[in-house]
Amino acid sequence: MKTAAVIAEFNPFHNGHRFLADFARKSGVDFLIAIMSGDFTQRGEPAIFDKFTRARTAVENGFDAVFELPTVYATSSAPDFAFGGVSLASSLASVDYLVFGSESGNIEKIKKAASFLENEPVDFKEKVRTLQKNGLSYPAALSEAIKDHPEISPNLFSNPNDTLGIEYVRALLRLECSITPLTTARYGAMHDSAATFTAEDGSVFTSSSFIRKSLRESGEKNEGLPIFPEDLSLPVCTALLKETAASLSEYLGSDKDIANRILKLFPTTTGFEEMKTTLCHKQQTAATYSRVLIHMLLNIRPEDRTSPKAARLLALKRESSHMLKTLQDRSLIPIITKPADHDLNTDSLTRKDHYAADLYSLIRSQKYGINTFVRDIARSPVII
Repeated sequence: MKTAAVIAEFNPFHNGHRFLADFARKSGVDFLIAIMSGDFTQRGEPAIFDKFTRARTAVENGFDAVFELPTVYATSSAPDFAFGGVSLASSLASVDYLVFGSESGNIEKIKKAASFLENEPVDFKEKVRTLQKNGLSYPAALSEAIKDHPEISPNLFSNPNDTLGIEYVRALLRLECSITPLTTARYGAMHDSAATFTAEDGSVFTSSSFIRKSLRESGEKNEGLPIFPEDLSLPVCTALLKETAASLSEYLGSDKDIANRILKLFPTTTGFEEMKTTLCHKQQTAATYSRVLIHMLLNIRPEDRTSPKAARLLALKRESSHMLKTLQDRSLIPIITKPADHDLNTDSLTRKDHYAADLYSLIRSQKYGINTFVRDIARSPVII
């Protein structure tokens, strides 16, 4: 049995994700799993739909099973996001391929860049530091410094999915993992693009960000969804009331400059979306500040990024149950398939996931005035 994993957010699921699933199937994969962010995402925002809704959609559109990427990693920057997903895939001990989309579609270029960064020359590392001191953000400094090394394609570092692909391969190298990375060129609309693309078969491709924007503008509501970043305004500001520069910097690993900027802005600005946009500047992106605020809200610190102790199943295609059983037999960590499987005494990552999901559910209930709140620990996987 050949198994492939896709690390994703599906925020929300679209035809580009379906194209990736089809690519994996054409590569000879029998069992296709997704390792998906829960109710909060890498941008430091709530997912537009809850994790069970998004997991169901993935299984309805080509995936056999969906597992949860721990919130600690799902809300982190690209290197930690990638490392968390690859660590979970590696711990399952049955994944043969890691499949992802990229702008270049060139796995050899991505592997070469990943190897370079894992063995950074001293001069390159120093140049990146100097460029950061001169005001560039880390991604911008990386993109500029790589120009001194023509053997590495500089375009990779200005393309978000190529950059994430590099981090996936770096994580595979760091873990000395035998999983084979496979990539295909992104088909249709690019990351964050407002354009749509119509394929020959009539399928329309749009980016997740464009879909989120369209849902916001349409005002469409369905069963207490969607949820948007501004819905976090009250919880985030309430949490900020108890913070000092010293305590807030703990969520960063001691960077007090960012903490001071946040506290200086608050409480003159109390909207979550406005807060992170206002804080954004040349050295730090809006996502950086958003992640700090989310980590504060969810009580996530750098030391919480421990190895996954369990893999939580969110959704499963019923006809693939026998393949899940094979996965369970081989996995190096327990696979949680029912509420009774949770071991909160030893699994701090899962405790964080439960808290994040419960908070999301409460926000959803309050926003729409309907009783959608169910404790996350009581939820069973969606079986289709």
